[in-house]
Amino acid sequence: MTNEYELADNNRADLIYEKSDLLAPLLPGMEQPPHPMRLGDDEVTALAAGHRPCFVCRRADAIAFAESWRGNAQRPSAPEMDLVLHAERLDGRGKRIHRLEFDALPDGAMIARYGQAFALRGGNLLLWSASGYGQSIPRPHDEIVEVLTPPAILTVLRAGYRPHWHQS
Repeated sequence: MTNEYELADNNRADLIYEKSDLLAPLLPGMEQPPHPMRLGDDEVTALAAGHRPCFVCRRADAIAFAESWRGNAQRPSAPEMDLVLHAERLDGRGKRIHRLEFDALPDGAMIARYGQAFALRGGNLLLWSASGYGQSIPRPHDEIVEVLTPPAILTVLRAGYRPHWHQS
């Protein structure tokens, strides 16, 4: 058995493929990108899960995210960011939790508190649910909290990246 292959056809033009020729077809119910945000599926939630904006679906946001990531270094590629985010979001097969001081957290960070998830916005914590944000409580100070958002994304938020929030 060999792993050598020969590409052959009647003419060279038939061997040139476009991106659309290589992508799997969409299944019924699927839609073409770019995809709109869905209820309960805002960017703050995605960032807390360790996901960055997509360079295909949301190119301008992805470039802004990468620019905020880089600081004074060269802008990272998507695979370079993904390696860091993957390591920061998982603890074995579970979600990695980071314990940090409340006062060091930027808007857009998500925390776990009282067995629930909250997003930080302004001087408040917003109770998270799959259908949007609910009750708002004042943001405490001088506490160590369980942070759901990976540290690299916290750095991006501190550097000025502004995530899209659900309208709730």
